[in-house]
Amino acid sequence: MQLRIHIVIFFLAIFSCNSYALHMPSRCYDSSVGLPNNSVRCLYQDSEGVIWAGTDNGVAYLENGRFRKFSSDEELGFGNCWVIVEDEQGRMWFGGYDDNAGVSCYSEGKVRRFTKASGLVDNRVRKLMSHNGKMYVGTEQGVSVIDTTTWEISTLQGAKPNYDSFIITDFLLLDNQIYFSAVNDGIFKIESDQIQAVIAHEKIYSMEQIGDSLYCSNKGYVDKIAVADVLQAKGKFESIGTSVVWDYEQDSEGRKYVAAWGVFKPDGGLFRIVGDEFQDISEEYGIDSHSIVSLVYDSIMNTLYCASKNAGVFAVDLSRTIDYYPINNNAVYGIASFDDDALLLTNAGVRIVRNNESIKQISKESFKQVELKYIATHKVPSQEDGYFELDYSLPANDINLYDIRIYEKEIAISTNIGIFKLNADYQIVGYIPAHSYEINYTPTGELIETIPYSGVHLYKDAFNSMENGAFLPNKPNIPVDVVSSLLTNRRTYIASIFKGLFVYEDGEFYSYLADSIFGESKIRALSKSELGNIAIATEFGDIYIAQDNPKFEVVSQIDRSRLKGNSIKFVEMYSGAVIVGTELGINILHSTNTQFIDDEQGFDNHDIKSSTMIGNILWVGTARGYYCIDMDKLLADIPTVSCIAITDLKINNKRPESPQVSKLPEELKYDYKHNTIEFRIVPKGSLYPGKLNYRYRLRDTESWSSFSSNPIVYMPFLPSGIYQPQLEIFDLHSGESTNFNLPIVRIIPPVWERTWFVVLIMALFVAVVAVVFAIRRNKLKEKLANEQRILQSKHEALVAQMNPHFLFNALNSIRGLVLVDSRKEASSYIAKFATLMRAQLDNARKREISLNDEIDFLNNYAVIENLRKSNKITVAIEVDEQLNKDATTIPAMILQPFVENVFVHAFDANSEFPSLRILIKSTAPDILECEIVDNGLGTNAIAKKRASSSKGILIIKERLHLIQPEIKNPVSIEITEKGTKVSVSIKSKQANR
Repeated sequence: MQLRIHIVIFFLAIFSCNSYALHMPSRCYDSSVGLPNNSVRCLYQDSEGVIWAGTDNGVAYLENGRFRKFSSDEELGFGNCWVIVEDEQGRMWFGGYDDNAGVSCYSEGKVRRFTKASGLVDNRVRKLMSHNGKMYVGTEQGVSVIDTTTWEISTLQGAKPNYDSFIITDFLLLDNQIYFSAVNDGIFKIESDQIQAVIAHEKIYSMEQIGDSLYCSNKGYVDKIAVADVLQAKGKFESIGTSVVWDYEQDSEGRKYVAAWGVFKPDGGLFRIVGDEFQDISEEYGIDSHSIVSLVYDSIMNTLYCASKNAGVFAVDLSRTIDYYPINNNAVYGIASFDDDALLLTNAGVRIVRNNESIKQISKESFKQVELKYIATHKVPSQEDGYFELDYSLPANDINLYDIRIYEKEIAISTNIGIFKLNADYQIVGYIPAHSYEINYTPTGELIETIPYSGVHLYKDAFNSMENGAFLPNKPNIPVDVVSSLLTNRRTYIASIFKGLFVYEDGEFYSYLADSIFGESKIRALSKSELGNIAIATEFGDIYIAQDNPKFEVVSQIDRSRLKGNSIKFVEMYSGAVIVGTELGINILHSTNTQFIDDEQGFDNHDIKSSTMIGNILWVGTARGYYCIDMDKLLADIPTVSCIAITDLKINNKRPESPQVSKLPEELKYDYKHNTIEFRIVPKGSLYPGKLNYRYRLRDTESWSSFSSNPIVYMPFLPSGIYQPQLEIFDLHSGESTNFNLPIVRIIPPVWERTWFVVLIMALFVAVVAVVFAIRRNKLKEKLANEQRILQSKHEALVAQMNPHFLFNALNSIRGLVLVDSRKEASSYIAKFATLMRAQLDNARKREISLNDEIDFLNNYAVIENLRKSNKITVAIEVDEQLNKDATTIPAMILQPFVENVFVHAFDANSEFPSLRILIKSTAPDILECEIVDNGLGTNAIAKKRASSSKGILIIKERLHLIQPEIKNPVSIEITEKGTKVSVSIKSKQANR
């Protein structure tokens, strides 16, 4: 019986070791993500880094995480594509494998076909090789050669096949000569356009040089021969490996891979060559097909692409950034680090892992045996003692492992049957019959047992005595509803899902919520950094960073909007980054940017149960195993988008003829009727296109569009003009943004918006305006001339009206002298009158006279008028000395009527010492102020009436209004008891300033 148990344990151990295997992150591309068919016959990577796939239903290329069909079968001429290559000019060549296939060459949107009808030896094409301006075509009946300059076709002659067919399976370049293999005939070389047999061999399905050896695939194994022997056409084959190998590849670290399809039995898959051994790594690399026929290694992405004959294309990430260990699909509920080991709490018990190898397993049965031994010899506590009661009848298979904590060399594990202690040799050496979901230690080594819903127990010597300090939930500072805890050098932090953050410090529990130190009430997870900072994650996604100083202090907050996912599963800290697990994946939060890890990078199990940082490795336990994530690699300078291309260009929603990826053009130029532009962005250099978000703007002065995961730039209804669109790509894998200039977009304006047309229209408009203005100006000139003539006539008429008035007064004075028989005075008067009349007649013909002539005229006039008054009136004319009397001109006959009015109306026989003063001065540029002041009758009513009703003054006012309308009130009369002052404002010309 005992022997039987040992045998069972032995086989369980073997099973555990076999099932504990690394799984590399991989992804399968099948018809659901764009492959035309899941039967893929070949893979190829071109000079631009694009991955091509030839399938049984056409050709596709990998773009933005999906395969896109390259062209229709009608364009290529066939659907079953077995080989793809690129020639030296960058043209793509495709070989088909059916009776009408042949070869198609694609260049600049055009397809050139070559078939048996145009000179090929056969239409069934298996292999192609471009070399020195020629395309070598391996068919089932030999080799044809296409000159890629003249397009002439020739068929190589020389060796004869052993059978009716001459099936070419591979080309190689050895010592600068082309060698090829034929499946039933062996190895040949091409020399001087002739075929020469090198080594006969029964079966060669494929051929590859690896190092200094040549590998030839045979039926169920591989024949290996030295390259030097092949060059000398001799040597012996050595058989290694298994299955039928169809392709070979080597990565940047020198690891050799082979693609195998058993054909005759299901022993194919992906193998690695170690020495002369073939290791089946299909399961480790996530490949579930036994029919792998083609391999391509992308050195930039460090990714191995594997084509299968029945399940599409597998892409394996070889960077080892994320490793997955399924361990029999057991859940991992807790992870802790002890020395160089990792301790995992799983469904099966505790697994100890060292260097990613399982070194020990502590089964649930072992924990059950310790529990049974304890309760057989000890009194167990009950609910009345303040404990959550245990079910001691629980079988081993129903044991749940909750939490694991390590303090110095003591390892504590909580389960639903009690808390266990492990020593440094991983032996169970202690037990407490207490049920606790969350346990931890104080900074001085006491064990904290959180009681579900009921407070905590604190043990000073936990595994030697049940004596404890009970802290029941009847005070606000006692933790309840605990979900997480964290031990630092100063404190033990305890997170409650409803009551906020608690701490144990200096022998007491404190509630930071009750003490108003930290106001969040719903805490989900806690973590600390290597620098001593604390990360506190709330139930609703807010994350706070605090310093674990003597005084607890929150120093920053990370807003929940930066997280992808709603439910926080864990929080960790490393190298300045905050790492948050959610139901969608892992967020890596830096100060300014965010990285995100999910299925695309290989983290495809989001049912997270536990986490911890061990060195630079993030360990994440899930419902089916655990992940080891190298944070140094994730936080390093991860390659991101280095350049872009565009495809699927649409103008006004119409596609171009060719869907092939194109290089970025410098300019897109269209007329104003074709102003809606759309194209797809093809980023290059990013490891994970699905992690890219895009936004663009038309010019650097305009605002950005919103970020979108759809790599489409859509610019609708662009007004005419020149645009320099800019693209920003944010890579969630690297956390970096990269900016690119998109092609310049030039929308040619319509004729009516072009510069020359606008200039012409403006010139015509200016010309029309000028003509209209000239016509209006001429009309205005004519109108002004007419108005001037009218004004002149009116002025002359007014002067003519005034002259008879003056003559009447003068003649009346002469008549008075004659009547009084004053002949001498009359004669003198007549002489002076004659002189005055001559001056009057001269001035009447002029519109303007000099100020000097006006003063002379007034002097003569005053003399004549004073003769009538027996020279009783004192007359004085005063002129501003600054005035140039000869250069200053004023309107003629302006002041005389006012002077005349003084002589006629100002004085009577009783007037004593009558006087008249005429003052002329400049008050403003081109304005003269003339004052006629007398000391006559003043406010006498009769004088007022006469002064205001003088016909001469009315005429003068009307004249002044005509010739100087800008002066609103040119004449003002001030009558006082002391006399009358008349002020006249006259516009002058050429005044001395």
